[in-house]
Parts: sequence; structure tokens; C-alpha cells
Amino acid sequence: MNEKLAILYEPFQLKGMKLKNRLVMAPMHTKFASEAGEVTDRMISYLVERARGGVGLIVLENTCIDWIYGRAAGNPVTIHDDLCRSGLSNIALAVHRYGTKIVTQLHHTGRQNLRSNIGGGLQPVAPSVVKSQIGGDEPRALEEFEIEEIIQMYVDAARRTKDAGFDGVELHGAHGYILTQFFSPYTNRRADKWGGNLRNRARFPVEVVRRIRAEVGKEYPILYRLSAEERIPGGTTLEDTLKLVQMLEEAGVDCFDVTAGIYDSIEWIYTLQGVSPGSLIPLAEAVKKVTDKPVIGVSRLGWDLEYAAQTVIAGKVDLVAMGRSLLADPNLPKKYYSGAVDEIAPCIACNECVAMENRGWQLRCVVNPLLANEYLEPIKPTSNSKNVLVIGGGPAGMQCSAIAAMRGHKVTLAEKADKLGGQLLAAATVGYKSKEIGALVRYQEKMIRKYGVAVRLNTEIYNSDSLPIKPDVVILALGATPYCPEFPGSEFIINAYDLLINKDHNIGNQVVVIGASGVGIDVALYLTETGERQVTVVEKNDIIGGDVNEFLIRHIMAMAVDKNIEFLSNWKAVSVEKKKITGQTLFGQSEIKCDAVVAACGFIPRPAVELQKLFEKCGSDVHIVGSALEAGTIFEATQSGFWTGAEI
Repeated sequence: MNEKLAILYEPFQLKGMKLKNRLVMAPMHTKFASEAGEVTDRMISYLVERARGGVGLIVLENTCIDWIYGRAAGNPVTIHDDLCRSGLSNIALAVHRYGTKIVTQLHHTGRQNLRSNIGGGLQPVAPSVVKSQIGGDEPRALEEFEIEEIIQMYVDAARRTKDAGFDGVELHGAHGYILTQFFSPYTNRRADKWGGNLRNRARFPVEVVRRIRAEVGKEYPILYRLSAEERIPGGTTLEDTLKLVQMLEEAGVDCFDVTAGIYDSIEWIYTLQGVSPGSLIPLAEAVKKVTDKPVIGVSRLGWDLEYAAQTVIAGKVDLVAMGRSLLADPNLPKKYYSGAVDEIAPCIACNECVAMENRGWQLRCVVNPLLANEYLEPIKPTSNSKNVLVIGGGPAGMQCSAIAAMRGHKVTLAEKADKLGGQLLAAATVGYKSKEIGALVRYQEKMIRKYGVAVRLNTEIYNSDSLPIKPDVVILALGATPYCPEFPGSEFIINAYDLLINKDHNIGNQVVVIGASGVGIDVALYLTETGERQVTVVEKNDIIGGDVNEFLIRHIMAMAVDKNIEFLSNWKAVSVEKKKITGQTLFGQSEIKCDAVVAACGFIPRPAVELQKLFEKCGSDVHIVGSALEAGTIFEATQSGFWTGAEI
């Protein structure tokens, strides 16, 4: 083991709970429970995979205490009734087999809920009538007797947690949920004993802790997750939080799990590409200075456990929490321990996992197709080893090659370029996400080397007379083709993909990008990384970044604003000349003088005639993966590559 990491793998005592190490799996809503919130085999397998992977403590996802008003959208696991204990006990038993401890995270949405998610279309409930700007209908203010009822729901849920064999309980007092809402001056406008000054606003969370402590006894661990700063005007400040921490400690909290943000400042809940690990550690360190209780730190720490270890050595935190990194690779703790760091599937911080879950899907991961499918055990050794030729070394081709070879097939990967990566190589050129996308390419390369895939670079298949091997199976992973619109002057247009691949900076100081897709915004950001260049992005529709998820678009548009990139929507390009582009807008004809025009208009499938020629050349058992038939995303590429490789 890397000695720099030794402190992370030391046992740690948290009240009556002894952890085998200091690594914590953060809670993440999966929707793996049934529609009624019951534990399923899918959920147990998902948690077991992370326990087997080496974490010392798992914090179960937002565990619902009030199925009517308080559940998160969709189907979180629930603990609102005594009947829930039997299913939850199966989780505890399964996780404990691997020496991992587990706690529930007791949760109530409060105002951050929708009428459509509440039976009968009832209003969400909250301390005060303050509507969330992101994800919530206007709530109604709770009556005092209802506040007492919710406190009792927390107490009953803690009792059920203990009955089910869990090792402790965490209270979700972060990210704008009901415990946060009572303490925050932004969301609590009450004039009774539950609102007003800081002590009154703290009354609800303090009373919840105090009564749970009385119910579960002195030795049962109570953890509390809090947003140390809400990072909105009028919200909770760090100074406020430090006072709350001292009150919660006195009431019975044994450990503080420190994060930031609420829905209205959601970019701090899910830190994104380009944000360095540990951006929230200063908040955890501040909490650590005012309490003797252990503190958990979070914020992309799975990306760099050496840095995380240094925060522990420096006394800034006691425990290290990881969330999305463990979705990407559940075996991250073991791989760090054994030194196999280059075999860790990297979380690329794209937040597609959260975005898909928001659309109603169960939790999925761009780089780990096995997520949510652990219970299927799809990667089985083959009983009939075949010669497999994979044509195309992008994410779909590399994924398919690795899985097929892992199962025992003899795989050859042919790529016409001089390096692997495909369209990922262009994406990795863009500064803010270069580390993440570059890491994904290196990981996939490592996997195909590990499992013995024979790689043939600079190998053109389409125009060659023969195949490099005699295959039993051929996988076409050709990728899509960059699209460039045809209109007068299109010969003056530079393709965005070519620009990024060739790292072309010599295109002048005034540049117009056609297309405000994710690629268009990325190209604009790339072009403004060096020198004083003015970039204008024109889009034919009225939506900017329509193919980018709701979390990432806020992040990259903030960077674009900082770079003074101009966006023009409803702009129909009609002609391009060497020094200008002319288009029809809602307000008539518009003209922009420029040194260069870059097309970022998406991708189109491979021509049917090209695919047909390859089918004829390759034989009968031919499969297509990735974007050759329909342009898609990294997620679709890795998914299709994985499942094809698993089923050959």
C-alpha cells in the first residue's frame, strides 16, 4: 500500500461503532427501491458491491420518514412504517458480511417537493411559505402540532433503524431539506418559538436530535449532515452553522458530515468537471475547530485519495466521504490500497447520473454500465472463445473490447488513427474537463491492455483489401460523423471536431461558432482559453445548450459568461464569406464580421452505403455499437459496447 494513504485505512471508532477504515460511501438516491419504497434485490446488490469494494461505512440513501409529504421524487427507500424493518434488515445483514458498517439517512423534503409527488396533489409543507426556485411548488406553513408529528416521525424512524440491525443513523440536515429549512433565515420566517432568532430556528433540529438520543440510547451513533453554507443571499452562513454545531453536539450528535448548498445553489451540491477535489474541505475544517466530534469531509475526494489523506493528517477532517466516484468504480478503495490506481474507472463529474435520476430513471453511470445491474452478474466467462475483431477505438469500441476479452474471447481492436480515444480525444482538449475525459481514455486503454486485447493502430479497414485477422465476430464501433451544414460559403467553415483534434489556435481573434450545443459551448470555451479572442455562438433554435444536462449547463454557462462569450439564439445562418457570416434572425438580417467560422452542428450516423460495404467485407456475425447508426453520447457508447461485449 502507498504509505501516503495509510491513515485512510486505519480502523476508526465512532461512538459504539468501529469502522475498518476512514472511507465513507456518501448517500445517493438510486430509485432502486420498489415504487412503494421497499428494499429490492437490485438495491442490496448495489450496496453489497460497494461494501465488497472496501468502504468502511455506507450511508444509505435519503431514507423517507414521511411517505405522504416528505419523500423524494420517485421511490426512495422508506422507513415510515414498522413494516419496513424486515427489508432493511436484509441490507444490514448483506453489508455486514464484508465488515462494512451502515447507517440510514433520515430524510424529509419539506418545501423541496412537488404537488405531483404528493398524494392527492397536496401542497408541500415547510416552516414558512417560501417557494424553492429550483424543483418545488409553493409550500404551506406547518402548524405547531404538525411540527411535533414530524419530530416523532424522526424518532420512530431512528428506532426502526436500530431494530433493523443498522449501526447508526444520520440526519439529513443539508441541501435544503426540512431540517435545513427550519434553521435557515432564508426559509424560516416564523414568528413563534420555531422561528425568529438563531436559537429558535435551531430548536427543530436540536429537538429532533435530543429525542432520538433519548430513544436509541447513549452508545448508538447519531450523525448529522449539514450544509455549512447555503451560498444564497440571506441564507445560512458558516458563522450560523458553527453555533448550530455546538448546540447539536450538546443535544447528542456524534459526528458531523459537512457539505454545502441547497437546491437554489445546487452547483455546490454536485461539484462538476474542472472543480478541484476538496473545494468544500475548508467548511469541514471550520466545523472541526469548534467540535470534539469526528467530521466527515466531501467534494470529489475519490478523485485523489492522496489529497484526502493529507486532509486527515492535517486534522481538517476525520473521515473521507465519496459518492459519484463509487458509482463509477465500487472497488476504488481496494484498488487504491493495492496500488492499482490506473485501473480505477474515473468519475468524470458530468452529473449525468443525477440528471437521469431526475428524469425518472433509476441511477446510472456514464463510465460504469454495471451500475444498477450488479444483481444480474452479466459478465460471465465464455464457454466458446471466439476471434473478435472490433473496428473503431472510441469509447464504444474500447468498452466492448475489454468486456469481450475479460470473458475469454481473443479480441483484436483496429483503429485507423494513430491513437485510441475517438471523439473523446476532441473532448479532452477542452480545458475545464481535460483531466476527467483524459482519465477516462487512459482507463479504457489500461483495461484493454490488462485483458490482452491486440491493438492495431493506423489500420484502415474500409478501403483495405482484407481484414487484419480472420474473425468469428466483427464489432463495428465506427462512431458518428461530424455534421457541417451546406449553404453558400460552407467551404470557409472549420469543423469543430477537426479544430479540437488539431488543437488549432491560429484562426484569428474574431470567431463565430455555429451551434450552441454542448460541443459548441465547449469549442467557444476552448477558443477563449488562450489570448484575447472574441467568440460569438449562434444557434438556430431558442435554447442554448439544449443537449447538456441541467447541472452541467449552469456550470459551463457561468464559465462562458466569465469569458465574455456572446450567444445569439434564433439565428438562421444563410451565407459565410471569408471575413463575415450573415444570417436571418427574428429581427431581420444580421451580419457578424469574423476571422473564422467554426461549425459545431452535431453528428450524423455513418452513411448506409459505408455500413453495407463493411457488412459485406466482414461476414455474417456483425454487430454495430456506439454512434454509427445513431449519433449519441458517451453513456450510450459505453452501454452498447458493454452489453455487446457481455453477450458475444
